[in-house]
Amino acid sequence: MKNNKNIKSSLRELASSLPNYFADPVQTGVYPIDKLLNGGIDLGTFVQLIAEPGIGKSTIALQVAKNLCSQGYNVLYVDSEHSVSRETLTSIGLFNYKDKFFLVKESEFASVEKVLDDFILTEEINFVVIDSMACLINPCFTNIGSKKGSISVTTNNSNYMSGPMNKFMSKYKSLAAKYNIGFIVINQNRNSVNMTTGTILKMYGPKNVEYDTDTIIRIKPIKATILKDFKELTKDVVGGNALSFEIVKSNKAEPNAVCPGYLMYGRGISNLWTYIYQLKKNGVIEQKSTFYTLDYHGVSIKGQGILNFAKSLKENNISEENLKELIDSMDGTTDCIEVDVSSDDSDDDFEFEYEISKVE
Repeated sequence: MKNNKNIKSSLRELASSLPNYFADPVQTGVYPIDKLLNGGIDLGTFVQLIAEPGIGKSTIALQVAKNLCSQGYNVLYVDSEHSVSRETLTSIGLFNYKDKFFLVKESEFASVEKVLDDFILTEEINFVVIDSMACLINPCFTNIGSKKGSISVTTNNSNYMSGPMNKFMSKYKSLAAKYNIGFIVINQNRNSVNMTTGTILKMYGPKNVEYDTDTIIRIKPIKATILKDFKELTKDVVGGNALSFEIVKSNKAEPNAVCPGYLMYGRGISNLWTYIYQLKKNGVIEQKSTFYTLDYHGVSIKGQGILNFAKSLKENNISEENLKELIDSMDGTTDCIEVDVSSDDSDDDFEFEYEISKVE
């Protein structure tokens, strides 16, 4: 019996050294992401956000970083694009979390690798954000003082499709799991010319950029064919853009599941409009003609037009958290998530305009 007790004690000690694989996901504070991923991002996993340039990926990534820091997590943010400015950090609100948010501006694989390794070895980093994958570069492109010579930009050597990226992904996919770190990587679409089907959008990088990622979410402007009610709801909102968040790959959600979000330029996703959309779909917020009404604990909040209604919510001290509580308290709700059955890697906004002579 004594030996059995020793074995059980050893098992408990071993188990205590393992990451908590049963832990709840970490909320990003960006409702479309949290909704699609059933609560948020799991530590130890790789999440990839992909979109066209100019959509607002960096703003969303910085917003997620701030929300994670506000929960007490340490976040290492690799700005490979060298685009994060003091003004951006101020507008997002990250200056309030200088002890939790660590910004590094590096682009070369070797430099980024050293930074990541040094921070990971402290065992105090909870999340790593890489913004973006498309700007990581092989040092031989920038080593212009080398006696061996640098690689000319006139060559056809595409470092992003080369071995360093494969090794980078494989290494940090393993380290994410080993050290229980959540990786959030930003990526872009590229135009791949197919002479038969025309221009097709694909993710930058070799195949294992997709293979080594647990979850891929594509962000793009809402089209009329999907989530058109949300686009109609927010058509009078200024200073932003209605976006769709779509699951491309995940073991936590159905492929092609789509959730709407409204990006306020320079500030990030405003959850307010998605909450209103969800409550409206369930009849909690009623719309008659242009009038919106919400009965909240015996108080009737009204407004003509969505902007006046949002103003009335604020005047009555109804916060986004209050609206989220209403959503969470509903049983058998009509979900704000839809499924885009027509979703694929193509995009109707891109037309085939290449001449045969331009295609290698």
